[in-house]
Amino acid sequence: MRLCEYANMLAMTGEPVQEPARAEKAQFNVYLPKGLIRRAKYASVDTGQSLSHLVEEALTAHLDRLDKEGSAKS
Repeated sequence: MRLCEYANMLAMTGEPVQEPARAEKAQFNVYLPKGLIRRAKYASVDTGQSLSHLVEEALTAHLDRLDKEGSAKS
């Protein structure tokens, strides 16, 4: 749950909402085209989220779509 979603739920209900535990993070390096990196950086600024979070969401959405299609292994 994003912090803004948590704050909205708290404001709407007036009650604290249990935020799920955060997954352990690890770093890994990937090589991407410079133009794609530039687009991702601008998108992260435009949406007010970290570059890591934007990439995490994009990769998760892509892998979820592949899972639905039966094309990816967990």
